Order: sequence, then C-alpha cells, then structure tokens
Amino acid sequence: MSPRTKKVLTIILVAFAVYAVYSDPTQAAEAVRTVFDALMTALGSVGNFFDQLLSG
Repeated sequence: MSPRTKKVLTIILVAFAVYAVYSDPTQAAEAVRTVFDALMTALGSVGNFFDQLLSG
C-alpha cells in the first residue's frame, strides 16, 4: 500500500472516530471497552497456552 493511501485511510479513520465520539460518546466508550476486553482475553489465552506448554 502506498504512503499516500495509508495517509488517506488514516485521516478517514480518525475522522470517523471523532464523529463516533461526538455523535454518541456512550456507545463509542462501550465499543472501546469491548475491544479492550477482547484483547485482554486473547492475551490471557496466549499466556495460558505458554504456561501449559512450559509446565508440561
């Protein structure tokens, strides 16, 4: 992907995020919380996998 395309997509993404927060801050916060919870669950699962792998 060209640098210009990345820049345009980044600007669009930031503009959408600003619009989402401005139009409905509660729903935007819930979406961020959901993504964060999913990432934490995934990281916990990876940690559990390596713990089980190393403990035999």
